Amino acid sequence: WNPDILDSSRLLNSQTGELEEVAVIRESLDAVDINGKTVEAIRYRLLTKSGAITLWYSNDESRRWLALEAPAKGGRTLRYIPVRIPAADDLLA
Repeated sequence: WNPDILDSSRLLNSQTGELEEVAVIRESLDAVDINGKTVEAIRYRLLTKSGAITLWYSNDESRRWLALEAPAKGGRTLRYIPVRIPAADDLLA
């Protein structure tokens, strides 16, 4: 979840253990709901040979990770989103 991955061109594939070429595209401003609160975010698309992953990071200098969405088997979508972000009052809109 380290925001430094947004500046990378190769990342470790945690399923295969191999380094994989990636392209990171900053898409647009967005918002993420966390525990009933709206947090302003920037949406990124991480493109790999095995597919695309959507990431959301806070729209401030911390670039704090807020959510992840990826395709899953059976046409489903896997979504990770924190229930609570410690000390996140500064991120709430």
